[in-house]
Amino acid sequence: MTLAGLAAQSEPSFRLVMSDQSDGSPDWEHPAVAAMLRLLEAQGRTVALFRHLPRRGLAEHRQFLLEQSSAAQCLFLDDDIWLEPGALMQLSRALDDLGCGFVGMAPKGSPTLRTGDPRKLQPLKHGKGQ
Repeated sequence: MTLAGLAAQSEPSFRLVMSDQSDGSPDWEHPAVAAMLRLLEAQGRTVALFRHLPRRGLAEHRQFLLEQSSAAQCLFLDDDIWLEPGALMQLSRALDDLGCGFVGMAPKGSPTLRTGDPRKLQPLKHGKGQ
Protein backbone atom coordinates (compact mmCIF):
# COMPACT_ATOMS: atom_id res chain seq x y z
CA MET A 1 0.00 0.00 0.00
CA THR A 2 2.74 2.48 0.93
CA LEU A 3 4.81 1.85 -2.20
CA ALA A 4 1.72 2.19 -4.41
CA GLY A 5 1.00 5.57 -2.81
CA LEU A 6 4.56 6.68 -3.47
CA ALA A 7 4.33 5.55 -7.09
CA ALA A 8 1.27 7.80 -7.47
CA GLN A 9 3.26 10.93 -6.53
CA SER A 10 4.30 13.16 -9.42
CA GLU A 11 6.10 15.95 -7.56
CA PRO A 12 8.50 16.59 -5.91
CA SER A 13 11.13 14.11 -7.01
CA PHE A 14 12.26 11.80 -4.22
CA ARG A 15 14.59 8.99 -3.28
CA LEU A 16 13.19 6.01 -1.40
CA VAL A 17 15.18 4.67 1.53
CA MET A 18 13.66 1.45 2.83
CA SER A 19 14.91 -0.36 5.89
CA ASP A 20 13.85 -3.78 7.11
CA GLN A 21 14.30 -5.09 10.64
CA SER A 22 12.51 -8.41 10.19
CA ASP A 23 13.89 -11.58 11.68
CA GLY A 24 13.23 -13.43 8.43
CA SER A 25 13.56 -12.42 4.81
CA PRO A 26 13.34 -8.70 4.11
CA ASP A 27 10.01 -7.41 2.81
CA TRP A 28 11.52 -6.44 -0.54
CA GLU A 29 11.96 -10.13 -1.38
CA HIS A 30 8.17 -10.56 -1.52
CA PRO A 31 7.10 -10.55 -5.21
CA ALA A 32 4.50 -7.77 -4.78
CA VAL A 33 6.96 -5.49 -2.98
CA ALA A 34 9.71 -6.27 -5.50
CA ALA A 35 7.32 -5.37 -8.33
CA MET A 36 6.49 -2.00 -6.76
CA LEU A 37 10.16 -1.24 -6.22
CA ARG A 38 10.83 -2.00 -9.89
CA LEU A 39 7.97 0.35 -10.82
CA LEU A 40 9.45 3.15 -8.70
CA GLU A 41 12.83 2.61 -10.35
CA ALA A 42 11.19 2.59 -13.80
CA GLN A 43 9.71 5.99 -12.89
CA GLY A 44 13.27 7.23 -12.38
CA ARG A 45 13.26 7.09 -8.59
CA THR A 46 16.33 5.94 -6.71
CA VAL A 47 15.66 3.07 -4.31
CA ALA A 48 18.05 2.24 -1.48
CA LEU A 49 17.43 -0.91 0.59
CA PHE A 50 18.95 -1.56 4.00
CA ARG A 51 18.83 -4.29 6.63
CA HIS A 52 19.27 -2.61 10.01
CA LEU A 53 19.74 -5.09 12.83
CA PRO A 54 19.70 -5.59 15.72
CA ARG A 55 16.54 -3.70 16.63
CA ARG A 56 17.20 -0.87 19.04
CA GLY A 57 13.85 0.89 19.04
CA LEU A 58 11.92 3.30 16.85
CA ALA A 59 14.00 6.40 17.60
CA GLU A 60 17.28 4.68 16.77
CA HIS A 61 15.84 3.24 13.56
CA ARG A 62 14.54 6.65 12.47
CA GLN A 63 17.96 8.16 13.21
CA PHE A 64 19.58 5.47 11.06
CA LEU A 65 17.20 6.31 8.20
CA LEU A 66 17.80 10.04 8.59
CA GLU A 67 21.54 9.43 8.33
CA GLN A 68 20.97 7.77 4.94
CA SER A 69 19.40 10.95 3.54
CA SER A 70 21.05 13.97 2.00
CA ALA A 71 17.73 15.68 1.22
CA ALA A 72 16.52 18.94 2.70
CA GLN A 73 13.14 17.30 3.43
CA CYS A 74 12.40 13.80 4.73
CA LEU A 75 9.21 11.84 5.24
CA PHE A 76 8.93 8.76 7.42
CA LEU A 77 6.22 6.28 6.43
CA ASP A 78 5.17 3.00 7.97
CA ASP A 79 4.20 0.11 5.72
CA ASP A 80 0.46 0.54 6.30
CA ILE A 81 0.18 4.18 5.19
CA TRP A 82 -1.18 5.24 1.81
CA LEU A 83 -0.31 8.64 0.34
CA GLU A 84 -3.02 10.06 -1.85
CA PRO A 85 -1.78 11.59 -5.12
CA GLY A 86 -0.35 15.04 -4.44
CA ALA A 87 0.40 14.39 -0.76
CA LEU A 88 4.17 14.82 -1.12
CA MET A 89 3.66 18.14 -2.87
CA GLN A 90 1.27 19.32 -0.14
CA LEU A 91 3.75 18.43 2.59
CA SER A 92 6.69 19.98 0.73
CA ARG A 93 4.77 23.21 0.06
CA ALA A 94 3.68 23.39 3.69
CA LEU A 95 7.30 23.17 4.84
CA ASP A 96 8.33 25.87 2.36
CA ASP A 97 5.33 28.18 2.92
CA LEU A 98 5.42 27.96 6.69
CA GLY A 99 9.21 28.14 6.94
CA CYS A 100 9.22 25.44 9.56
CA GLY A 101 11.07 22.19 10.09
CA PHE A 102 8.16 19.82 10.67
CA VAL A 103 4.67 19.31 9.30
CA GLY A 104 2.27 16.43 9.57
CA MET A 105 -0.67 14.98 7.76
CA ALA A 106 -3.38 12.71 9.08
CA PRO A 107 -2.47 9.16 8.10
CA LYS A 108 -4.56 7.33 5.59
CA GLY A 109 -3.86 3.76 6.51
CA SER A 110 -5.91 0.67 5.86
CA PRO A 111 -8.22 1.26 8.87
CA THR A 112 -9.05 4.78 7.64
CA LEU A 113 -9.68 3.62 4.08
CA ARG A 114 -12.06 0.89 5.25
CA THR A 115 -14.29 3.24 7.26
CA GLY A 116 -15.44 5.23 4.26
CA ASP A 117 -15.85 8.26 6.56
CA PRO A 118 -15.46 11.29 4.21
CA ARG A 119 -14.40 13.51 7.13
CA LYS A 120 -11.21 11.44 7.32
CA LEU A 121 -10.41 12.13 3.66
CA GLN A 122 -10.37 15.94 3.67
CA PRO A 123 -7.47 17.80 2.00
CA LEU A 124 -4.72 19.51 3.99
CA LYS A 125 -5.65 22.92 5.41
CA HIS A 126 -3.13 25.30 6.90
CA GLY A 127 -3.92 26.36 10.46
CA LYS A 128 -3.15 29.74 11.95
CA GLY A 129 0.14 29.46 13.82
CA GLN A 130 1.06 31.57 16.77
